[in-house]
Amino acid sequence: MRRSIAPPYTPRDKFEMTELSPILSKEGITESNAQSSRLLRLPAELRTKIFAHTLGGHEMRFSWQDKGCKRPSKRIFGIRRRSDNSALMREERKMLLNITLISRQIYTETGLLPFAVNTFPFTMLPDAEQEKWFAQKLLVAQQNAITTVRCPVQKMFFEFEAGPVASRHCTGTFKQLGSLQCLVLEAENFQLSREEKEIVVKKIRTVNGKDMLKVVFLDGKI
Repeated sequence: MRRSIAPPYTPRDKFEMTELSPILSKEGITESNAQSSRLLRLPAELRTKIFAHTLGGHEMRFSWQDKGCKRPSKRIFGIRRRSDNSALMREERKMLLNITLISRQIYTETGLLPFAVNTFPFTMLPDAEQEKWFAQKLLVAQQNAITTVRCPVQKMFFEFEAGPVASRHCTGTFKQLGSLQCLVLEAENFQLSREEKEIVVKKIRTVNGKDMLKVVFLDGKI
């Protein structure tokens, strides 16, 4: 006689609603994660330090393709390690940034950290397109989270190479970055005296409305 095998499901006539696991609300999931996750049980300040250390130490690069090129103009996103200037591969970039998507709570805490703990170099972006680029590429909250920017010194001035430093017109290239704290200027191709550097720094701070802005020259520090 053939042996009967129990079906892999509960027959409809014997099914009871009490056997269903409760469907948690979004708030319930958040509370459950906070209780079961060792990471989320850590103090918020310590979690922030851990994520800042993990997500920081990179350059978030945006390349600008000349509109005169036959190919369509496009912006290319890349990440490089500041320690050795090596580029992260596509999968490495995804793994790094996907850390912020582990849970709703972690995203709330870390969604803007990549903008706050990394350097954003702007070396190829045309001056006339700067404001337009920020508006199209980044949300206002993301713009305001950026703390460190690197660019050639001539990007901060109109016709930088014409006339003495004191008479050069400074542009408000990064005045829309509300949290900008440090500006790294590439000035290897210019022989600037200490007095000229001080003039450059004063003009940049004044025009961009940031009196406490830290300005660093790659050949020194002010």
